[in-house]
Amino acid sequence: MSVCHAYTLVNRRLLTDPSLDYGSGYMTSRGARSIIGALFNIFLICVGLFTLTAGTYASVESIIMGYDSASFGGPFSCANNGLAPAVTAATATAKRWILESAGSMMRR
Repeated sequence: MSVCHAYTLVNRRLLTDPSLDYGSGYMTSRGARSIIGALFNIFLICVGLFTLTAGTYASVESIIMGYDSASFGGPFSCANNGLAPAVTAATATAKRWILESAGSMMRR
């Protein structure tokens, strides 16, 4: 049985089974649990909206501040924007040793 077929069967049962139809008495049939659930859902929606709004605002402000302080260049550029490796004395020594070793091997 495919997922779509199972989903159709469940929806058909929900539409035709009278025992699953709470109607307008759904809120009153569950009592305080229903009201608490509704308030909790409203609270979660408000928290989500606040988080999305504040996050979007902070991201836009960060981008604006980055352009103002010239922390990054234009949006499109052919320049190399990769991170340059830090060349330390050990790295330079290793490179020199590799080049000398390769040179001596080539001379043989």
